[in-house]
Amino acid sequence: MSRRMCDGAQLTSIAGGQDKQKRFLSQQLQPPRLMVPICFRAVALLKFQRDDDARIVKRLPPPPVSDPPQCIRKTHGAWGQGRENHCGFGPTRHFISSFSIPFGPANRRPPRKKVSVMKKVLLAAASMAAFAGSALAADLPTRKEPAFVPPPPPLWSGFYVGANAGGVFGNNSAPNATTWNVFQPAGNADLVSAALLSGSGYNNGNAAFIGGGQIGYNWQFPYGGMGFVYGVEADIQGVAGSGSSASRWTAANADELGTPYSLLSNQQGRSSLQYLGTVRGRLGYLVTPTLLLYGTGGLAYGGIDTSVSNFQPWNDASGKGQNYLIGGSGSFANTQVGWTGGGGVEWMFLPNWSAKVEYLYYDLGRISGTVVNNFWGTNAAAGDNGVQSVTTYQGRATGNVIRAGVNYHINWAAAPIVAKY
Repeated sequence: MSRRMCDGAQLTSIAGGQDKQKRFLSQQLQPPRLMVPICFRAVALLKFQRDDDARIVKRLPPPPVSDPPQCIRKTHGAWGQGRENHCGFGPTRHFISSFSIPFGPANRRPPRKKVSVMKKVLLAAASMAAFAGSALAADLPTRKEPAFVPPPPPLWSGFYVGANAGGVFGNNSAPNATTWNVFQPAGNADLVSAALLSGSGYNNGNAAFIGGGQIGYNWQFPYGGMGFVYGVEADIQGVAGSGSSASRWTAANADELGTPYSLLSNQQGRSSLQYLGTVRGRLGYLVTPTLLLYGTGGLAYGGIDTSVSNFQPWNDASGKGQNYLIGGSGSFANTQVGWTGGGGVEWMFLPNWSAKVEYLYYDLGRISGTVVNNFWGTNAAAGDNGVQSVTTYQGRATGNVIRAGVNYHINWAAAPIVAKY
């Protein structure tokens, strides 16, 4: 359908031929400029919405009776072949204007049902409540169990300090004494006296309490899929109640320049450990990440206090009363240096704390000293005094230590990050 179908210039076939009526019809039938595109749009819309057309046309009011003659034209479009189209008056005019003008009150589609204000308010409130509930629920604590994070393996590397306590069991060797007679002229009794003050005594070792502290450093390294720990440690302990003693009694009869004598000899030796310290290396194998089995060895040092005393009375068997007392004593105190070795087991029961049990054997080397033996005359021999003999002695300071200790490990490595839930 072309735009000319609504052009007022084509309305020339109106019956009557009267000028007044022509002018009237020209004025009445001349559409406004806005009507041309609207009419064209209406026909185009009617082409695609036939079902709606019939529904809308039924609601149009009947044409007024006084309408002038209508413009009747044949349409040859695809919409209706041979159908009449009324472009100016009557139902078609109302149909075109009511359908094609989108802004006229009579040209709208049937309005939808109005939603009450109260329903809108209720819907908005329900939506806001649902949104707020979901937002609050996001902040509520979850019932889900936190993910299990295995604890990091313990770090053995680093410095550590600790304390220890235990016992020391001394098995110091008995002092071996050798005596030389210096009295001249020497008789048989002088030689027998020197022999009685020579030899080894009995060793009577005893146990003592030991306690102190240690400091060290460990390096942890894997090798061949196994974990090893090596390090150095220094410790020092005090010893209470330590000491070992040896005593030996001998007797003999001898002649001293024609006078018989009965000789009774006693020799005593005593050795004690005042303190004990070590500087050792350690090498261990991690049986588990928290259990270390290790061996240790190194330097040992200790304070040794040793004393030897000789006592030998001479009893005149002839009854002349020429009796003598021979005796002497000597002491030796020094810091002995030796070696130590042993082993132990250490358990890391907390991330920075470990407990250990350790055994050590120590050998502080030989101890030696000299004793000068004097004689004093009694009874008939009173005032006869002098040097009888010289005794040298030597021994070995050894012992065993069993102790337990606790260490605090100062790990300066970065702590592992553990997520919190």
